[in-house]
Amino acid sequence: MLDDTLGRIHFWITFIGTYLIYLPMYYLGIRGLPRRYYAWDKAIQFIPPSAHTMNKWITVSALFVAAVQLVFLFNLVWSFFKGKPAGGNPWRATTLEWQTPDTPPPAWQLGRETTGRLPLGLRLQRARRQRGFHPAKRSTRQVGADRARALARARS
Repeated sequence: MLDDTLGRIHFWITFIGTYLIYLPMYYLGIRGLPRRYYAWDKAIQFIPPSAHTMNKWITVSALFVAAVQLVFLFNLVWSFFKGKPAGGNPWRATTLEWQTPDTPPPAWQLGRETTGRLPLGLRLQRARRQRGFHPAKRSTRQVGADRARALARARS
């Protein structure tokens, strides 16, 4: 089970850091700063000095938020090796799937293997083969003739 304190630290720094990255971008967009210039030397005349400061702030904020992701990775690795087990119902949920004795429930919780795992067409083919009907042994001409006879009987 992941450490709750490290999880909260990771969440709040990432949450606030996201705003520290994207709100300055919003400000720069309002100021009219274009986003996709490949050469800043020709376009730098109309860019205000505050835009350069904001771009530096965005870069530092993004690097900080990226570094905080290491807290999550540390929490993940540390909890895998030294964390306490989560148990059968770590969230104390009250829905039906968490009320089984084993969570997650086993594949055949009814005591037998369920047969409804195949798509409908494959299940029908399997059932026909088990009854002795093999469509591969009949030609399309025979199948067409059988259908024509069945339609003629149904009309009469």
